[in-house]
Amino acid sequence: MSKHALVVDDSPTAVELLKRSLEQLGIVAQSVGTGEAAVDFLSGADPLPDYVFMDVMMPGMDGFEATKAILGQSRTAHLPIIIYTTLKSDVDQKKAQDAGATGYLTKPFNQSGLKACLQQL
Repeated sequence: MSKHALVVDDSPTAVELLKRSLEQLGIVAQSVGTGEAAVDFLSGADPLPDYVFMDVMMPGMDGFEATKAILGQSRTAHLPIIIYTTLKSDVDQKKAQDAGATGYLTKPFNQSGLKACLQQL
């Protein structure tokens, strides 16, 4: 049985790149373009995805806020959320950790970095 991921990013190019990389690892991915859409999607998704890849800089609810909102609901509190972003600072990594993210992957990423991130979960 294959794993599933939800990609949350407002950049169609970034979504496509990550989806292709995940598919090479046998993970089926679908996407939404905003933090609000991710919260809405996950509140009714059945089954829930195995992983959520969350961009940070999006219009409206940013990725840190969306991560807190998703992990704050009992139904989705266990989901592994990987922040994937161009933000590389220790401050941003701390914000991701404080929001409850289980992983942090910086763009641009390579296939081995993605695989290593998933193996750490």
